[in-house]
Amino acid sequence: MEIGFSTIGFLLNNVELKANDNIDFVDEVEVVFDLGVDSLPKLNKPIKIHAPYFYTNLASLSKRHLKFSLDEISRVLDFGFDTVVHEGGFTTRFDGYIEKSVKIMETSFEFLTSKYTNIILENTTNSLFSNFEEFLDFFMNFNVNFCFDISHYFIKEDKFNKPILLKDKYLERIRKVHISDTVQGKDLHLPIGSGNVDFRLVQAFLKDLKDDVSVVIESIPRGSNVFDFYREEIDKLKEIIYG
Repeated sequence: MEIGFSTIGFLLNNVELKANDNIDFVDEVEVVFDLGVDSLPKLNKPIKIHAPYFYTNLASLSKRHLKFSLDEISRVLDFGFDTVVHEGGFTTRFDGYIEKSVKIMETSFEFLTSKYTNIILENTTNSLFSNFEEFLDFFMNFNVNFCFDISHYFIKEDKFNKPILLKDKYLERIRKVHISDTVQGKDLHLPIGSGNVDFRLVQAFLKDLKDDVSVVIESIPRGSNVFDFYREEIDKLKEIIYG
């Protein structure tokens, strides 16, 4: 099992991750292409990518915004690295627009999967689907692998003590897991152990995954040294995985 961190914490804290920085405590780095990032950094660790998500929506009701979203996500998929892509989300919940958004998202993923095989799809809290089973039923029809976001799952289910029970075929296609902590109803990307997530459930879930799955820290430091923060988070993650 590979262990890494996302660069989102570096971006939000205005800290640049450089090639000579000591990041020997991780196996890989997930580079977030957002907030002005438009090129791959040179690092001494393997790189994976997270496609833009702050300003994109693959279910957007705006044709111009949808084209922008497809272009931005296609641009990073063109690098050829495994790339995390968010499912589409709400523009509005008003009558009829959820169904319309789902159809738009279907067309978006038909287009993307006809061109790319490096998509790793992530479940989100802004999902168009009312539960995780509906999410699975929709996306299992596409040629994508999956990034399972722990906090997003618990927020969507609204039960932080709910066992993580997923379909076997979905488990086989999980290539990445995002880990952070949070509280009910909010996606806060808190340090591990400072929210409501029951990491005993997470530990049991991780043991069911394949050895080649990447587990990536998405906690975000607030006011602390970014490198020290991620060293501590990685230590906590290793305790969950191997403890």
